[in-house]
Amino acid sequence: MCRLASVEGDCWLDIQPQRLPKRYEDGRGSTNQFVSPCVPKHKPKPHQNFVDYNDQVGYEPDGPYFFLAESGWGEQVLYLNDVKKAYHKQKIEMTMEKVAQSCLMSIEVSSSVSQNRMEVSGFGFREKAGVVEKNCKWEVTTESKGPWSVGTIVQFQNTKTQGILGLSGKLLPSSIRGEEDWKEVVSYFPEDLNEQTINNTLWVVDDIRLRQDVELLDAYHHDVLYGVGTKDLQESEKINNTALSIEDLFILQEINP
Repeated sequence: MCRLASVEGDCWLDIQPQRLPKRYEDGRGSTNQFVSPCVPKHKPKPHQNFVDYNDQVGYEPDGPYFFLAESGWGEQVLYLNDVKKAYHKQKIEMTMEKVAQSCLMSIEVSSSVSQNRMEVSGFGFREKAGVVEKNCKWEVTTESKGPWSVGTIVQFQNTKTQGILGLSGKLLPSSIRGEEDWKEVVSYFPEDLNEQTINNTLWVVDDIRLRQDVELLDAYHHDVLYGVGTKDLQESEKINNTALSIEDLFILQEINP
């Protein structure tokens, strides 16, 4: 898993559960997919144990992290053994569990604020699997021309639209953002890049880590462990399988990596 920060803005790349409107105020249409902004950085928050699965995956005490995959759509072979090996010119997908396992995509639709750029949003594959899968593949360019690590400067080019991931330099309107200022993330046409805009398309690998034990659970098993227990059994046979706290799991993982 990796956390990506903009070189130009003090923010992290993210996918949020808010959806883009079907139509903007000026009448233009959008994909109505999930908003993908650059959100303000924050200091680490304490880890907490949530009963609700969505609360758990959406809390993000250390900021937003993407799952990385190099496989075809749906296979999702993740970098579990060595997440540092995202290589120069490698094609990857970046997904987030908290928003219906959405993948970061570029699509040939004008962006919400900067109308001369392409929209970047989160595509929830559970809804329409396979429809725009090619729009979720990005080719990585690393400044070092080698595998990335923490601190590596990277650039992402979409293999379908050829758009280059970056900040537009504008804020999203209050109607499609949270309480914080979210910066608009867009996809630049290659011919639009120049000395003024190139830095907007540069990202730094802010952090890399393996998935924590609690992040390997799906919604059902999280509910079994932290929620009502084995709810698929008859009432008389139910067992409330209260798991260790998330803090305990972190400690155990550090003791027995």
